[in-house]
Amino acid sequence: MEYTTNPGEYLIIDIVGYLDLFIAEVTQSSPLQMKVEEDGPLAHLKDGDYIIHEQDSALFQQDMTNSTAQFLEAQKNANRRVVSGLKSLGVPTGQLAVISV
Repeated sequence: MEYTTNPGEYLIIDIVGYLDLFIAEVTQSSPLQMKVEEDGPLAHLKDGDYIIHEQDSALFQQDMTNSTAQFLEAQKNANRRVVSGLKSLGVPTGQLAVISV
């Protein structure tokens, strides 16, 4: 499975210094930049701030395309938190919240 890094796409990432998985939105593809929050310290992530989970990103992008939730269901079943602060994912405050099915 492959994922894309076009602006507007979502990636599943680890952020250095945090324990949770994050859903980030690509804001620029070259060089790759993304955001996890609308404002604040996680609104302008650059190379070195994160590690991309390639298979999870591909699965989440597939879920977004097909209106499914396989990735989030798998994380819920494994008792893992996935967080984001993106309004495009329904987080009204723009601050970090658990994203679930």
